[in-house]
Amino acid sequence: MPFQRRKYKNTPWKAIQNGDKKAFDAFYFEHVDALYNYGHHITPQTNLVEDAIQEVFVNLWQRRQQINIESSNRAYLFTCLRRQLLYQLKHQENYQLKKELVAVGHSIWQEERSEYRQKQQLQAVKQAVEKLSPREKEAITLKYYENLDYHEMSSIMNLKIHAIYKLVSRGVNKLRKKFQ
Repeated sequence: MPFQRRKYKNTPWKAIQNGDKKAFDAFYFEHVDALYNYGHHITPQTNLVEDAIQEVFVNLWQRRQQINIESSNRAYLFTCLRRQLLYQLKHQENYQLKKELVAVGHSIWQEERSEYRQKQQLQAVKQAVEKLSPREKEAITLKYYENLDYHEMSSIMNLKIHAIYKLVSRGVNKLRKKFQ
């Protein structure tokens, strides 16, 4: 991953609104890795993901005084990134979103596994997740890999909470059936 890994927690939004550049830097590093991973669940195009993340943070800085984040910072950023990526994908010459969606499980197992059995299990999970619908993949990613709650997922995916419950449940049931 091209971004520096630093640990920042709960950067106060008010400091950013008041123009504190150090707080903004901390805010960026606090969220950039999660945004990068989530962006790759939408498209495998690294340059597109990086450009979209940059665009999100540039817009955030420029409009910081008008923005009032009522839900979590993370949910707000995921929503912005998702919208930015979808906008950019729609305006590409060879737009084919369905072909560019990647498996939800792709980035969760980045470390090499030494045991042959674990490699087989990983492959089986990837194949199972690949067979989920794009919305189910996104819901599973947000719920289990990004640890968001249903309200945050609802705002990111622009769906009612009841629909999010159904997507997650359906995805989990399909995966469960695959491994029984």
